[in-house]
Amino acid sequence: MSETNVVDPPAVTSKDFKGKVDPDWCPGCGDFSVLKSLQVAVADLGLKPHEIVTISGIGCSSNFPGFFNSYGMHTLHGRTLPVATGVKMANHELTVICTGGDGDGYGIGGNHLTHIARRNVDLTYMVMNNQIYGLTTGQISPTSEIGMKTKSTPFGNLEKPLNPITQAIMAGATFVARAFSGDQKHLQSLMKEAIQHNGFSLIDIFSPCVTFNHDNDYAFFRPRVRKLEDEGHDPADWKTACEKAMLWGDEIYIGLGEGEVQPGDDFTIYRDADPVRDLDGTLLGYHVEVLGWARVRAVEAESSKAEIRISTSEIRRGDMVIPRDPVNISVPLKRSPDAVPGNIVYLPDSRTAMGDGEWVYVNRGNLHGVEPGTELEVYDAGRFMMDKGKRDKVLTPDHVVAQLIVVDTQPDSAVAYIVHARRELSIGDKVRPTAKKLAQR
Repeated sequence: MSETNVVDPPAVTSKDFKGKVDPDWCPGCGDFSVLKSLQVAVADLGLKPHEIVTISGIGCSSNFPGFFNSYGMHTLHGRTLPVATGVKMANHELTVICTGGDGDGYGIGGNHLTHIARRNVDLTYMVMNNQIYGLTTGQISPTSEIGMKTKSTPFGNLEKPLNPITQAIMAGATFVARAFSGDQKHLQSLMKEAIQHNGFSLIDIFSPCVTFNHDNDYAFFRPRVRKLEDEGHDPADWKTACEKAMLWGDEIYIGLGEGEVQPGDDFTIYRDADPVRDLDGTLLGYHVEVLGWARVRAVEAESSKAEIRISTSEIRRGDMVIPRDPVNISVPLKRSPDAVPGNIVYLPDSRTAMGDGEWVYVNRGNLHGVEPGTELEVYDAGRFMMDKGKRDKVLTPDHVVAQLIVVDTQPDSAVAYIVHARRELSIGDKVRPTAKKLAQR
């Protein structure tokens, strides 16, 4: 009788999980590291391509299943988790790994995250959180910071960012972690733990978008990330986990001490940018660049230590602080018929013209009857023209070209929001109180 030798199949390596399609992400995108880390992690666990299914929604990172060799589904926007639940229910033996971005997972898919975590479905969800909508070329996402300037928020984001870590923990997720794509070994370790966990696992991965988010890039994260394992954190302590998840920012010192500030006080950080001058050259004030805000943590005799909570630009020694007031995004409209007519005298960001949804400075303020909520109109003065029938000159009516609402005032100047403009507005354009309320036009 002949003998048959049984040969063990070769060990699986990370190369076995390389997809047939090469990633089309931008050079330097953090998602490359996430893809490589998962390929290594599943190979280390001894999993085979046919034992895994990757499921995604819509977005740059949601192209992941096409770049990873396994079963895969590229589903609808925000519907990754319900589709993955169906797959797991149909075949309990499959290792189901969900991939996507912060817009897909925390925006349109945010409701599913809450309920999948509550049900503790045996899935692993890896969210490549770049704090921006990348596929649509740079709009704020649910995790974008307050003050972040993008195509959709040219004057800064007004919405508080969502915290996916605290949300998942409070919803009942049994494995919640955060990683940085710039540290592949740590990321691989978390991935292996998440995949082996029996229940719902969420890994929120800081994965920088090098093309559209220049606020939260590699240089931002590298000096800031800390490993909880190095600090002796107990994963079972969910309260401390939530507290750690809410920490964000650097520490700075401000020149205010005991008796002037208290722990918990908030300060806006700013820098004088450009002088604002009247048409005759008189200095009216300064246009300031708001750099972010900080919260006082400790008070000493002559100075205080504050944590930077939000920063939109580099903060330098010598930048100034003032007590932070809540962002006022609405003002009651007011008619101020006695306000003195004036002119547009300054356009921010070295612009030469402004349009709808932008801001201008005018040379009229509190001393001239202008106050927050005052409605102004920009107009072209009427001109004398020859009436051929009467053989005489007649004055044409003024032509209103834009409507403004004053949002902030100083004694001699005001900042006004352009509600609607029929042409581009420039320095020197004439302004005056409106004759009718905006709601009546």
